[in-house]
Amino acid sequence: VNNKLWKEGDATSLSHKQSNIQFDYFTIDFSQNRNIEYRYRLLPDSSWTHTLHSSATYPALAAGAYTFELESSDRYGQWSEKTTFNFRIVPPLWETFSFWASCFSLLAVLLSLYFKSRIRRLERKAKVEAQVRELQQVALRSQMTPHFIFNCLNTIQGYIAEQNTKVAAHYVRHFSRLT
Repeated sequence: VNNKLWKEGDATSLSHKQSNIQFDYFTIDFSQNRNIEYRYRLLPDSSWTHTLHSSATYPALAAGAYTFELESSDRYGQWSEKTTFNFRIVPPLWETFSFWASCFSLLAVLLSLYFKSRIRRLERKAKVEAQVRELQQVALRSQMTPHFIFNCLNTIQGYIAEQNTKVAAHYVRHFSRLT
């Protein structure tokens, strides 16, 4: 595994960084003088590879569960019993469901906090604006003392008495807006 010896007793679960795997194998048969034919396959791929070499290399395996199967042929063309080796390559963290579920949950929490904060700010702003309007009305009401109203009406009456209707109408409009 990654050019390091992997003993049979080692764990069969490998990290995604341990995806460069080479299988070395041999069969002892003195009658064939090292010309032993092998066939191997790495399941889930179902096709056999025939070779006279005693190794099989897989340089970059994807995450998943695998079974390496190997057979050797005797001089009569009979295949030996299968030798199998099961192993698994664990996907990197960012390819797991739990990672994406955690990211989605974190995003949902952050969005929820953002919107709650935004709503609180808008409510505070609306409350301040309502208080400002109320204070403006209080200020206007304090200006509208009976003496002020009497003076405004008396001035308008004076313009009417002078036959100055344009100016009187103008002040009546302003006084009506004020009240």
